[in-house]
Amino acid sequence: MIYNQTLKAIDMIRTMTYILLVIFLAACEKQEGPGGKSSIGGTVMVKEYNRDHSVLLNEYPAHNLDVYINYGGDDVIGDDMETSQNGKFKFSYLQQGKYTIWYTSDDTVPESQ
Repeated sequence: MIYNQTLKAIDMIRTMTYILLVIFLAACEKQEGPGGKSSIGGTVMVKEYNRDHSVLLNEYPAHNLDVYINYGGDDVIGDDMETSQNGKFKFSYLQQGKYTIWYTSDDTVPESQ
């Protein structure tokens, strides 16, 4: 009788250990997105060229330009922000992972090219 109770107690401990291990491993997997300690930032620069794009005429920071971030492989916008007066942006408090940063701009290439 004591032997059966001991086996039942051992089985219960194994089951509880397995459940706790599964919960712990599932909690450790963080997906891309907000909630971490990392950040991604940079500077967006505007380059102006002559009509045939053979000579760079001017280069300056792109201020008030919308910059977007996608988390992991998502096709939806995760967040957006505007660049500062000096063209800088920074997405803060991100989990470790893969991100896509992008922005849109006006196409300055003439249609005839």
